[in-house]
Amino acid sequence: MGRRAASIMITASLIGAACGANDAGVEAWRAQPAGQPGEPPATVGRLQPGPDLSLPVEPPAEGAVADTAAADAPAGPATASSVFPATLPAAPQTPLTFGWIVPCAVSVTEQREFADTTSTLEYTVHLDADAVTGALVMSQSDLRVITANGEVPGPDVVEFVTVGMRIPDVLVGFDGIQTDVRGAAELFDEMLAVGIFDATTTAEDRTTAESRLETTAALKYWNAWVGLWAQLGQVPVEDFVSGGQKVETLESPTADRVRLRFTEDLTGAALAEALGQSAAEGGDPTLYENVRRLKVVEAVTDPATLRPDSASYRFDVTGEIDNEPQSVHEVHAVEFNWTTAQGCGLN
Repeated sequence: MGRRAASIMITASLIGAACGANDAGVEAWRAQPAGQPGEPPATVGRLQPGPDLSLPVEPPAEGAVADTAAADAPAGPATASSVFPATLPAAPQTPLTFGWIVPCAVSVTEQREFADTTSTLEYTVHLDADAVTGALVMSQSDLRVITANGEVPGPDVVEFVTVGMRIPDVLVGFDGIQTDVRGAAELFDEMLAVGIFDATTTAEDRTTAESRLETTAALKYWNAWVGLWAQLGQVPVEDFVSGGQKVETLESPTADRVRLRFTEDLTGAALAEALGQSAAEGGDPTLYENVRRLKVVEAVTDPATLRPDSASYRFDVTGEIDNEPQSVHEVHAVEFNWTTAQGCGLN
């Protein structure tokens, strides 16, 4: 493949990897078997508490001064030397326990950005036990598009936009980690019916689209809300993160909440390797010398239950390849309204 042909494919590859297809731990759900995520807990009406997910931090050496400015310091220019190494959290952690009580229904508001478009959505998130398998299922209902690019969408586009912004169901283990996604094929058929895709869509394109729907639901939504933070307790932090990645504990808005952030900042050879385009894999890593991919996942959550007050997923690609600008921008920022939640052990 020539450099020009390769560069044409790169933006699609960068978007396809937006959720970290090569992140150890972040996409561990793809390696897990589909179906029931484990035996139901013995406790009726409450999810079995997960393991102690506290993130250990070595105490500073005697006389050492903590670097409190490092957590929010700007990333700097997109050069290989500016990509930070894997680091442990900046402060001791409160133990995190997955403790959602089912059935649970909570209304949310989402601010979504993609390229130069913006939208405000409202919908209800449900977590229920499947009547047949007992598996926990996260689903979405009552989705409404409040604004699109700052305007109220007209009735002629409401169905088109509403279907296009839905996500399939996510199956969740009793430890809070996503295990599978279902309903992507059915959602694709609905998108086909309203004209988001057309009848000329190839089988290969359909498979790609369904895979991205699954990735979006599992990783840009549930994983950013709960799953990522539950995963941190499954392996040592130093094994969970790799070069270009770090986990931080930031200042929380209240004493009974924790604010957590996962960042991945890749460029050059590190980005090429993450995309499976290293020289050893037959790729051309020099194509990525001037490309930066930044992913930031953040949540303010209740450490006793991992019910988030807010969560966000941000993904950006900047730079150029063969003088072709590369620009991808995507944000999903969600606020949860637990005061009006139904069930969830709150009423």
